[in-house]
Amino acid sequence: MNSIIVVNRNPIFDSRNSCNAIIRTNSNTLVAGCNYTVIPNSVTNIGDEAFDSCSGMTSITIPEGVRSVGKSSFSGCSGLTSVSIPSSVTSIGYNPFEGCTHLTKAEFASIESLVEIDFVSDDSNPLSYAHHLYIAGEEILDLVIPEGVTNIGNYSFYNAKYLNSVTIPANVKIIGKRAFSGCSGLKTINSSSASP
Repeated sequence: MNSIIVVNRNPIFDSRNSCNAIIRTNSNTLVAGCNYTVIPNSVTNIGDEAFDSCSGMTSITIPEGVRSVGKSSFSGCSGLTSVSIPSSVTSIGYNPFEGCTHLTKAEFASIESLVEIDFVSDDSNPLSYAHHLYIAGEEILDLVIPEGVTNIGNYSFYNAKYLNSVTIPANVKIIGKRAFSGCSGLKTINSSSASP
């Protein structure tokens, strides 16, 4: 599907800004998209299965302002090669990128925002499929956790296979469940943190 239009008089849904999507007006939740959707800045949630099987989609930039990404939201988007997650996203549901077999780039706004995301499972993180971590357009091979970070969340770097090294500062007090699991290329961990 390449085009979606909601008529103006619909009281429940809209397709604002000619975005090629269906948005639940009262909650600003994008409930259905297509290959050529441009997510409006006013959207705050991406609903469950919103882009399910949009196999013609090659990249998706989630705009600043989106707070949650629902389960299976991009499932079956087999042509998807890159996804960009803004700092406003705080939670990502189950299996959002299942079947995204060509996903090679998972980009986040910052390390600080990445480690604060509530990934409900290991496969909630796009890194579990993409393996390549990008921050603000740059691939990260030698990861340095910023000094201001005190908590590395569950699954934060899960399956980031191309990380060579990780440096963890002393002020990190908590390292979440499987935060670095699957980082098979990791050769060096430099840590002054007391957390195990």
